[in-house]
Amino acid sequence: MNILYITLLILFANSKSLLGIETKDVNGNPVAFVHVDFNKCYYQSENKYVQYTNENNIIYFKSYSDMNCSNVIDEQTYGINDDKLKHLICNGFEIKCSVKITEPPKYIGSMTFGGEDDKECSHSDDMIKYYITNIPFKSSENAEGYCQYKETNGEMYLDIYPNIKCIESEKISHIKEWTCDTCTKNIKYECKEIDSNSDSKENSSLSDDSSMSYSETISILTIIFILTFFF
Repeated sequence: MNILYITLLILFANSKSLLGIETKDVNGNPVAFVHVDFNKCYYQSENKYVQYTNENNIIYFKSYSDMNCSNVIDEQTYGINDDKLKHLICNGFEIKCSVKITEPPKYIGSMTFGGEDDKECSHSDDMIKYYITNIPFKSSENAEGYCQYKETNGEMYLDIYPNIKCIESEKISHIKEWTCDTCTKNIKYECKEIDSNSDSKENSSLSDDSSMSYSETISILTIIFILTFFF
């Protein structure tokens, strides 16, 4: 039983990721954020790969010269509240960024972030990304209004409304952010449509990209159950 309990704790910990949150809604939920999976080897530039690991909220950041993250060329250690970690994760928006270890929310769009890809964005699947959700949030452009990211006809927009209801007929502004599924100036832009009323196959969660899949989790739990039963 102790083995099962410990394993469940490990699985729960592995479901969490490192988020650099730029924008939040009125309840403090992430709206726009950088997402980093622990223990994943990320492409950053030619001959440079990076990896983040977590041990009791101490973050270890390692740089490597190979795509398997085996040849270490640099290593740094940060506390979760360290300003240097914030600068590393939230490069470009450090002032309003907050760093947390938490479960990532569902998203509707993403762009590669913090790396130097080629003009075909051939490394985009292996790069750290910046994600956006469709949660309404307080507007900085219009102090009395609310913003909401929305995908329309293959384009990602930032819409501004007079209130948090975000009624389409009351829209104040319709600002194009990017064209979906394109590689522009070495940055890959993607969109995922979320149906808020059902868990459709298009419904996207960052947990789908985590290092441990649902099937892997079930397999591990099955093994633990067998071990617990016999021992």
